Amino acid sequence: MRVASVRAVWIACAMGCTAAADTDVDATEPAPADSGVADSGVAGSGVADSGVADSVPLDTTPGDSPDEGRPALEVTPPKRTSFLVVSRTAGYRHTCIEAGQDALIALGTAEGVAMDLHPDADRLDQSALSPHAGIVLLSTTGDFLDGEEQASLVEFIESGGRLLAVHAAADAEYDWPQYRALIGAAFARHPATQPAEIVVATDHPATAGLPTRFTRTDEWYDFQALPDASGDRVVLLRVDEATYEGGGMGALHPVAWVHSAGDGRVFYTAMGHTAASYEANGGADDYFLEHMRLGLRWLLAP
Repeated sequence: MRVASVRAVWIACAMGCTAAADTDVDATEPAPADSGVADSGVAGSGVADSGVADSVPLDTTPGDSPDEGRPALEVTPPKRTSFLVVSRTAGYRHTCIEAGQDALIALGTAEGVAMDLHPDADRLDQSALSPHAGIVLLSTTGDFLDGEEQASLVEFIESGGRLLAVHAAADAEYDWPQYRALIGAAFARHPATQPAEIVVATDHPATAGLPTRFTRTDEWYDFQALPDASGDRVVLLRVDEATYEGGGMGALHPVAWVHSAGDGRVFYTAMGHTAASYEANGGADDYFLEHMRLGLRWLLAP
């Protein structure tokens, strides 16, 4: 048995209480056993600096056995902010998808948002969606969801989830009206990939800092109809059809918009066809990446 004497003097005063402890330990004896407090997982608890010997657990008084009546400490880590990136296709598969995934991961890292890639073969149901704040549909095409997955996606968004939909996400699920309502419009056709001038259509957090007009190269979608202007849908960007060949929607040709869906939010951009769109190169494609960043911030804003 180690020989030790502990004297504790508790001094009460009108302004509060302080404790002083004077401990004499035989220097030849081994150090006191660690109580486990330092390993409790409670960061910044201040226990190491409290002046209370390590052998006295938090839930006992001096003299109590440190092993009696001490409940286990349970620490729940904070829920991380993450998006599930879905690139599943049942139609045309864009060669830019891998570049888009890399860009989203880099964007998320810069914004403190984890971008988790969803394997195409995995189920897209509530168990897959619920751990995340939102979902990215990165050029998904065709009928890529079954009935259960469709219901899960709608429930997730309308219950407060966020949807960031990119380019060919509008080229999917044509026979499912709720999907068209979520995205806002359905793809109809496009001319050859070419440069065109983009016009910022409104002042909005998702356009803040973008030039009023800028030129970049992409595949410019025509839609089956203009996005429904009812509700709170806001067109962010338009493409100027006078600056390229083959446009078929006229002066009010939208290429990006936002709206709410139940308690959730949706950001859609029709741009993002080329791999170069996702590469920061100090040129016009950087505006597309900034456009995506601003959209992500708007989705996650209070």
